[in-house]
Amino acid sequence: MHEKSKMFILPALIIVICGFSVVALFHYTKDSPDNLPANAPGTVFVPQSVTPAEQKAAVARIATLKCPNEYADYFDRANAFYAFFVDFFTEYPNKYGEYDWSAGRIDFLISHHCTSALMVYGYDGTSSIDSVMRQKLISSAMQSDQATSTP
Repeated sequence: MHEKSKMFILPALIIVICGFSVVALFHYTKDSPDNLPANAPGTVFVPQSVTPAEQKAAVARIATLKCPNEYADYFDRANAFYAFFVDFFTEYPNKYGEYDWSAGRIDFLISHHCTSALMVYGYDGTSSIDSVMRQKLISSAMQSDQATSTP
């Protein structure tokens, strides 16, 4: 397969997987206004029924995931990205929105010492990651997601 074809497949695969994820998330969820803070938007979707056992299994699956650059190919990396997405919202059924997702992803990258992935979001690779740096990485991830998801 040509190198340019490989470079096109990953973004296309991620977009397709995210599209299916959003459709599945909306299909298998319902409004739950009882769980919302006062400043939350009017309609938020959360998992309908997440048992403690499902949450524990999601935590275990997330812990076994690797840094993005450790996967052999684009397909494995996309599958891991999708698995993290699904398991994150299973582990935290009351989380919602882009900030929660981005914060969860950055926290995963920090806890798994994924330095090269964090560098994509502005980490210098050597300094300690305190709360200020963490917030900068989350903001950068959110901006990056918006830039890649708009036409």
